[in-house]
Amino acid sequence: MKNITILLLVFLFSNILSSQTRVFPFKENNKWGVIDENQKVIKEPIFDAMKFFINHDSENAFSYATLNSKAGLIDRNGKVVIPFQYDHIRVWKNIKAASLRVDNKVGVFDLKNMKVCIPTIYELIIPYADEKYFQILKEGLYGITNINHEIIVPLKYSWTEVIKLKNGNVYFKAEKNDSYICLLYT
Repeated sequence: MKNITILLLVFLFSNILSSQTRVFPFKENNKWGVIDENQKVIKEPIFDAMKFFINHDSENAFSYATLNSKAGLIDRNGKVVIPFQYDHIRVWKNIKAASLRVDNKVGVFDLKNMKVCIPTIYELIIPYADEKYFQILKEGLYGITNINHEIIVPLKYSWTEVIKLKNGNVYFKAEKNDSYICLLYT
């Protein structure tokens, strides 16, 4: 019981001491902007559409928005993080990267370093291992790249996947002509 009380107090004090107010999208005159929980306008309404913020009460709050029929990503201050030049943007679960889609091609935006790290040249990208490695598909062939777009498994297989992370080693499985190989990356 004492441990539960201590945990509850730590949780309450951490919320009280948090310097970040929550931010939300708001609509005015058919345009969307950003407002905080105290009704202070952070960003005047200029966007055509907006979604609720991911991590709305943290320094790393992001929101998907559209402007002139193009998708972009803004931060809690309304600053553009990903420019409004994409057909679709999806922030991945671990909030370290986002997929970008334009003209039926996909790429990856690194949210930590705030840059396009994998260009929008692939037909498919699947993140693995906390968004450190990505299965890529181009012209019907699969490969693996890392977040820096260094090709680890070349685009020459009918299927690839990350199968194991152990002791700092990464294993990849690749299939070609009904044969399987296992590749080690350290």
